[in-house]
Amino acid sequence: MTFTVHDLRNALQGDTRINDAWEHKFKLLCGPRYNFETDVVHISCDQYPYPAQNKRWLSDKLDEMIQLATVS
Repeated sequence: MTFTVHDLRNALQGDTRINDAWEHKFKLLCGPRYNFETDVVHISCDQYPYPAQNKRWLSDKLDEMIQLATVS
């Protein structure tokens, strides 16, 4: 899964908890998966035998990271 933090923030623009502090914390949570030069996050998973299972895991992890970044 590859996306920019800018695009993610635009997708979540209706959530009032999403602000500059959230973006900074989200980038820190991404760690080495975040490229500061291109603003791209790349997360992958191949631990399950079926692609749909891997995609589900990635989706769940992204949701968790979004939630963790909103916690003060």
